[in-house]
Amino acid sequence: MDDLSANEIARQYRVLKQTLSMHSDLRDEYIFKSRIAEIVVLVCSVILCSVIFASDNFYQTLGIVPGLGRVVMGIVSVTVFAFSLALIVLSWNRKAAQHAEAAKRWSDVLERFRTTRLEDKSWPSQVWEELSGLYWQTDKFSVDIPGRRFNTLKARYLRKVLISRLTSKHPGASRSILWLLIRIRHTSGALRDSDIDTLPSKQ
Repeated sequence: MDDLSANEIARQYRVLKQTLSMHSDLRDEYIFKSRIAEIVVLVCSVILCSVIFASDNFYQTLGIVPGLGRVVMGIVSVTVFAFSLALIVLSWNRKAAQHAEAAKRWSDVLERFRTTRLEDKSWPSQVWEELSGLYWQTDKFSVDIPGRRFNTLKARYLRKVLISRLTSKHPGASRSILWLLIRIRHTSGALRDSDIDTLPSKQ
């Protein structure tokens, strides 16, 4: 029973590090998308405001028929407005905040796991219940990782771990080259694995 409990705590430690990385990646991704979208809308709005009252000479200078130019500006205005409404529906800012909060929660749990970890990389039995409780409570009250993104985010995290290890071993190597070597090695390994259906399921 002790071995099973120790293994479960070790599994939770491994999974929570992965989960923290996933939430952090999603937080950064949604923040990036939101900022880019806001900049695009702002720039387009400024341009539209600057030409809405432009005279026919302005369009003629650009080599555009004035009537056609105004129609194009009208279409662009409607498109920008529709894009603004789409941003409200997509709620990238809200999603970024949710994953930021989840990342903070998992970071606190990770800190507790690390501060109670022994030199032999195990945990004393008296903290197993506390650590497991923190793990499951955080899992329960954190926003879910989108199912369609899970495998991509997991693969990204595992590549980060491998790149970190290789960088420590070969500090002068290019990060891009290390990333490429990992992709080539693991893709080749997957292609050579003819018994993929028998691979163990492991978190």
